[in-house]
Amino acid sequence: ALIQLLPNFQIEAYSNSLEVERRNPFIFDNKQEQPTISYLDVVDGSQHEVTLTTDPQWIEIESLGQLNKCLVELLGVWKGLQFKYEVLQELFDNGDERVKKSQVRIAKREYRNAQDRFFREQTKEQTKI
Repeated sequence: ALIQLLPNFQIEAYSNSLEVERRNPFIFDNKQEQPTISYLDVVDGSQHEVTLTTDPQWIEIESLGQLNKCLVELLGVWKGLQFKYEVLQELFDNGDERVKKSQVRIAKREYRNAQDRFFREQTKEQTKI
């Protein structure tokens, strides 16, 4: 089942020192009577509720819809690349000499392509159901 894979899921994010960090965007809260899972958007810090669906190969993430394993992985790629773009843009805007404008443009294109691919694949996968 997909839900069992989430504790080990990781995405690549970037620190302000441009080092790759691996993070799990899923938050598990077992302190309440009913355990909950949230998805933390690494870019804006918002949390989205994760719920199970009737199909154990799918989950639903609030505001993103239903996702299977492939879509969760594509979401991770998209958000990781978007986070990289945001870090590069901020460093560039602050005059950091390590970051060139071309790097920022490439990072933006990569994250937008990953975002487009996520939504394209989500449409394809959901039409199979």
